Amino acid sequence: MCGIYGYINHSKLEDIKLIDRHKKSIDIISHRGPDNSTLKFYNTKSNDNDLFNIALGHNRLSIIDLNESANQPFEKDDYAIIFNGEIFNYIELREELIKKGVRFNTDSDTEVLLNLYIDQGSKAFNKLNGMWAFSILDKKKNELVLSRDRFGIKPLYYTETKDSFIFGSEAKQLLHHLEELKPNLSNIKDYLSLAFLDHNNDTFFDSIYKIPAATTRTIKLSSGQYNDEIYWNINNITPYKESYNEAVIEYGALFEDAVKIRLRSDVPVGNTLSGGLDSSSIAVVADKHTPNLLNFSVVSAEKGISEEVYVDELVKENNINVKKISSDALNPWKMLEEVIYHNDEPILSFSAVNHFNMMKKVKNETSLTVVLSGQGGDEGLCGYGKYTIMNILEAKKKGFSNLISEMYYAFPRLAKEFNFNLSKRYFNKLFPQKENFTFKVNTPKDFSISNNIVDRQVVDYQKYSVPPLCHYEDRNAMAYALEIRLPFLDYRLVEFSLGLPTEFKIKKGVSKRILRDAIKALPKRISQRKVKMGFNIPEREYFQLPEAKQFITKVLEKDSFPSRHNLLSQDLVKTLSQDKFSKKADFRLFQRIIFLEVWARKFNL
Repeated sequence: MCGIYGYINHSKLEDIKLIDRHKKSIDIISHRGPDNSTLKFYNTKSNDNDLFNIALGHNRLSIIDLNESANQPFEKDDYAIIFNGEIFNYIELREELIKKGVRFNTDSDTEVLLNLYIDQGSKAFNKLNGMWAFSILDKKKNELVLSRDRFGIKPLYYTETKDSFIFGSEAKQLLHHLEELKPNLSNIKDYLSLAFLDHNNDTFFDSIYKIPAATTRTIKLSSGQYNDEIYWNINNITPYKESYNEAVIEYGALFEDAVKIRLRSDVPVGNTLSGGLDSSSIAVVADKHTPNLLNFSVVSAEKGISEEVYVDELVKENNINVKKISSDALNPWKMLEEVIYHNDEPILSFSAVNHFNMMKKVKNETSLTVVLSGQGGDEGLCGYGKYTIMNILEAKKKGFSNLISEMYYAFPRLAKEFNFNLSKRYFNKLFPQKENFTFKVNTPKDFSISNNIVDRQVVDYQKYSVPPLCHYEDRNAMAYALEIRLPFLDYRLVEFSLGLPTEFKIKKGVSKRILRDAIKALPKRISQRKVKMGFNIPEREYFQLPEAKQFITKVLEKDSFPSRHNLLSQDLVKTLSQDKFSKKADFRLFQRIIFLEVWARKFNL
């Protein structure tokens, strides 16, 4: 896990003495890689070492092979690589290459990756199991190759000018390369009205974009022309034909291997443990392969939002190692600007601030550098409440008795978890949002829960769920030089899960059915748990803090970002100015408006 930066000048060579803007682009993400920082310059047009047309920079967080010989840019013959992420199956790939006569000078996954490209070209990237954003300079072909992992776990941004192509791990690296800094109002409107983040390859900054997930971009250095190749397609789903019992065994084996290979590290590894099904499953499997692995849990004295009782049950029955971290003293308003700065965009809710605070405590109170997380489990096995509703709608097609059965079993969970303001975004035809904004709100058809479950799972992986979750997982952790690994986003698990019949994933109101049956070591209190709590936060209480009024006042000022761009309706402005909010108030909408203003002020927009 690291931070990368690259620059290509297509039209001319530059003076090696004039490198300040490139140094700034690598220094600004020093938090991502405190162990080594290197910026190198290459001249692929002539033999003059005082000139360059390519710059490659790397800030290293040492995880695998801690020696200096594994620092980057890593070079071999006519090739150089800068790499952010991890290739978890690098040991197996290394053995394949050794059998073919390839020699290695380090034990790093970086050298495996570069040798794999030298041996097989970019077509080999589909063999990778991991999370990555990397660039390979291929002097033989006079090309530069960029690649991003299947789910976009690792970030990779770029911008272009008439003469150059510039890329990096965070959008903030590229801002000083822009001729003019402007907001992307289209994405901002989607964010305000639909709570969308990272749903496309644009950003909140005009002219800064993302390399798409599961994509390899090859740039010809002679002309600047490039070609994008999608090396993996999530829609290539193979329906599972075997029995449920066979599926349970196969899923359990895949999950165990997904966790096992993500324990590969030369520095300490831990796990985020909420007490929910996903993180608890990771905890018991990880403990099997790394005894006494440290789990850390955020707990609260508030019974309505704390899952401490489930954490305690896991400790009692499985004797795992847990460190508890209290969230009760947190005032999220005081960390808000810092969190938004590291995310380069407004966040969706205060849960991101809580997560940021958790990463800070992990850094300060443990010796961990690598952390496992349960993100991706809900999308693969229908863990969210919306999937429960969709399952009821699909049951209707199978007959009246199926409909009644699913409704009966699902009702207790839906009644417990229901949030009107959160749910109405899925029923946009019944609850139009035009009264809140001055612009028309257009909800994409694929966002509706009237679609079938597998289609919705796919777009959640691609647009609506996994990308924003991975975004804040990466930025919050890397702000403190911590690496987050996500076993549920092992592509083998995702492909397997999508191919399963719906009833293997959700039945009689119980989601993640196959996971519950596959992980035998879980306490029954966790494996039979039906209600999902998630990373709950006391939103209404946060708005009672004095800082809330101060932030709302900034939003209501005439020179605020929403005011200057005429985004909010007068009715909504009036509601915000009243200073008193009922329990039915849409606090998440109020948060987004405030977060947008903080972002705009932080980045001078």
